[in-house]
Amino acid sequence: MIFTADLSRLKARYPYIVVMPQVQFLNFIVEEAKRFSNFQLVLRANVQELIEETGMIGVRYRGHAGWHESGHC
Repeated sequence: MIFTADLSRLKARYPYIVVMPQVQFLNFIVEEAKRFSNFQLVLRANVQELIEETGMIGVRYRGHAGWHESGHC
């Protein structure tokens, strides 16, 4: 089954969408993020708090080994 939609009225730089399985999307995001030197992927982590210090952003999360804090990006 194919669904179509008219997206011509969207006020966006790229007026289209992509539909893909979640696993494929997450793999795509991870590969793109690897281009950034301070990217770190932590699996099975639960983010608890967003940290902002002097304009830098990080997170506090609970992983399999307890509480951790990401490096501020």
